[in-house]
Amino acid sequence: VAAIYTSDFGPPSTSPDFDDWEGSDVTLVWVANYGGETDVLKVAPDGAGERVHYAYKDIGLVVGKKYKITGKYHIQTGGNLKGIDIMDTYSCDNCTGGTWLEFSTEFIATDSKIYFYGTDSSGDRTFTASGSGSDFAIKNIIVKKAVIKIAVKFLVSKALMFKL
Repeated sequence: VAAIYTSDFGPPSTSPDFDDWEGSDVTLVWVANYGGETDVLKVAPDGAGERVHYAYKDIGLVVGKKYKITGKYHIQTGGNLKGIDIMDTYSCDNCTGGTWLEFSTEFIATDSKIYFYGTDSSGDRTFTASGSGSDFAIKNIIVKKAVIKIAVKFLVSKALMFKL
């Protein structure tokens, strides 16, 4: 199945505007090297009060269709941000920070965008970011239509078999 979206977090001169990602109560920053990985999108929550901190991108998903999203993320250590929620179907609350982790999850689109939410240690999306350690980074994001497997069983009665 061909990818609908593949992230491109290259240098700003080759991938302007962070591959068209946007955020809410965050600052988006391209980082050449973050935790040992190159060309990543760093999502740094803005401090000021309890808020929901997230990054998103409109990739034209069709509402009601099933998709698969894969990629890597890194939770920084030292701040209030302790986890990540991806598309309401993947979460890592109170994650081990300081390392890159791979993820894969399937979801039903509720709008045209993909979302990455920062969470606190209890998994709550609403929290006050503190210090430079309250950020996360993402890379290698790929979205595809999910393959729906259908099992078909043929039941043939003995009576029908004898007629053949």
